[in-house]
Amino acid sequence: MIHPSFSHTNDSILMQMGTVCIKCGDEGFPETLVVCNECQACALHRYCFDGPVVFWEEVMWFCEDCEAGLVEPSSVDIRVPASPEHSDSISLANDAIKAKKELRNCINRLKKRNQQAHNIIEKQKLNKRKISSQQAHEMDEKEEQDKRQISNQQQQKMIEEEKVKKRKVISQQKQNMIEEDKHMKRKASPDSFAKTKALLSDNHKMPLPGHTQGSKCTREGSKFKNESELPRDAANSNVGSESAQVSLVATSDDLSFEELDHHVSAQPIAKPTWRGSLNFRNEAAGIVTELLAHMSSLACPKVMEETQLLPKVLCGDLLPRSMVWPKSFKYEGATDKSIALYFFPQSQRDEKAFHKLVDDIIQHELAIRIASINADLVIFPSTTLPVEHRRVQAKYYLWGVFRGKKTSLA
Repeated sequence: MIHPSFSHTNDSILMQMGTVCIKCGDEGFPETLVVCNECQACALHRYCFDGPVVFWEEVMWFCEDCEAGLVEPSSVDIRVPASPEHSDSISLANDAIKAKKELRNCINRLKKRNQQAHNIIEKQKLNKRKISSQQAHEMDEKEEQDKRQISNQQQQKMIEEEKVKKRKVISQQKQNMIEEDKHMKRKASPDSFAKTKALLSDNHKMPLPGHTQGSKCTREGSKFKNESELPRDAANSNVGSESAQVSLVATSDDLSFEELDHHVSAQPIAKPTWRGSLNFRNEAAGIVTELLAHMSSLACPKVMEETQLLPKVLCGDLLPRSMVWPKSFKYEGATDKSIALYFFPQSQRDEKAFHKLVDDIIQHELAIRIASINADLVIFPSTTLPVEHRRVQAKYYLWGVFRGKKTSLA
C-alpha cells in the first residue's frame, strides 16, 4: 500500500543496501524503490505498484505482513493515553487503509469502464459481422437470381428459335405442296381440262334420284330412297378414294364410276343449297345463326336431295371427333373428295360467332352430329383436310359428310 510521505530516508537506506523489488525480483532502478515503512525490509518499485505510477511525490508503503498487523482505530483503548509517536503511527495506518480502499475503488471503476468499452467494441464488431454476412448473403442471392434470369432468357431464346425453325419448315412444306400442285396443273393439257369441266357441268345438271333415268345410279338412288337409309361411311363425293382421277356420281360404294382425265379439286358451288341456324342441345354452346351450306362441286346429286330434307334449324350434338370419324377416313384420311357440304356464315355479323365455334371445335377435337331423316350429317373443321384445302379466303371453315344410319334388325 502506498501513501504520501515527506522523507527520503528509507529510499536512501535501501539504495545503499542493494535490495531488489519483491514483485519483479529485480533491482531495476534503485532510485524508484520504496521500502516498507514498518519493517524496513521489503521494497517495491514505484512502477510496480498497482494503479497510477507516482514518481515525484513521496509515498508511504506497507508490505502485506506489516499491513495485516496494523491496528484499527476502534481497537485502541481510549482509556490509556497514547504517546505522540503511537498516535502518529495509528493515523498513518488509517490513512494507508483509506488510500488502499480508494485505490481499490478506482481500480474497480477503471475495470468497469474498460469492460464497458470492451463490450461496446465487441457489439460493434458483431454488428459489422452481421451486416457483412447479410450483405454477402444478399450478393449471393442477387448473383443466383441473375444466373437464373440469364438461364431463363437463354431457354426462352432457344424455344423461340425452335419455333421459328418449325414455322420455316412448315412454311417451306406448304410452299412445296403449292408449287407441286401448280406444276401438276401446268402439265394438264387444255383439252383434258375442258373435257373435265364439261363432265362436271353435266353432273351438276343431272336430275335428282327418283326421276326417270336409265342409269344404274338412278336405280340405286331410288332403292336407297325407299329403304330410307345410307350405307355406313358411304362416300359423299363424285371422286373415289382409290384413284385420284375417278369421279363418283352417286352416294353408294357399289354405284357406277366415270373416268376423268385430270384431277380437279373440290370447290363450293356459289349458290347455297341450304340456309338456317345451328342449335346445340347443350344450351351453353348457344346458337350460330344464319349459316349457309354450299354443295361441293364433286358431290353427287344424292347430297342435294338429303340437303333439301334438312330443317331450317339444325339441332346438333357436340361429340368427340373419334366417336363419329368415318372408318374409311382412318386409313386414307379425309380429302377434298370427302366433302359433301361447305358451311359458312351468311353475313359479317355472324362471322364472330361462327369462327369462335370453329376455334372451339379445333381446340377440343370435337365434331357435330345432326340427325336427319335418312342419314346423319356429321360436320368437321377444315383442319382435318390436307393443307391446301384447309382455308377459304384465308379462314378455316366447317365441312359436312352424310353417314348412313344402322338398319334395325327388327
